[in-house]
Amino acid sequence: MQSVKSVIILAFGFITGCTVFVPPPPHMASTSIPNSEIVGTVDGESRAYYILGYGPFGDNSLKAAIKDALSKRGGDTLTNVAIDQSVTFFGAGPSLPQFNFGFSVKTKVYGTAVRYRK
Repeated sequence: MQSVKSVIILAFGFITGCTVFVPPPPHMASTSIPNSEIVGTVDGESRAYYILGYGPFGDNSLKAAIKDALSKRGGDTLTNVAIDQSVTFFGAGPSLPQFNFGFSVKTKVYGTAVRYRK
C-alpha cells in the first residue's frame, strides 16, 4: 500500500510543472499575414499608481503597453507576445497591507513587431 502511494505522488510530481514562454528571435518568427514584414523584437511598459486607496493614476493596461512597444520601432501589430505584470508596494509591503500608503502596478509586454506593406 505504501508503494502505491509513493507511485501516485511521484506521478503527480512528473505531471505538474512549470512552463516558460520565450519569444523566438525575429529571424525565426514567422507571420502568416500576407504583405507584412518583421520589424524586430520590441518591449514596452505601462504603469499606474494607487495612493491611499485612490486611483488609478496612469494606465497600466495591456493596450497602453503594446502602444508603447510599437512606438519604439514603428510597427502595426505584435506577434509572439509575452506579458509580465508586477506590483510594488510603498510602505510596509504585502505582509501588512493596512500600513501601505500606496502601490504601483507595471505591465510589461515583449513581442515581435510586424509592419504591413501597402
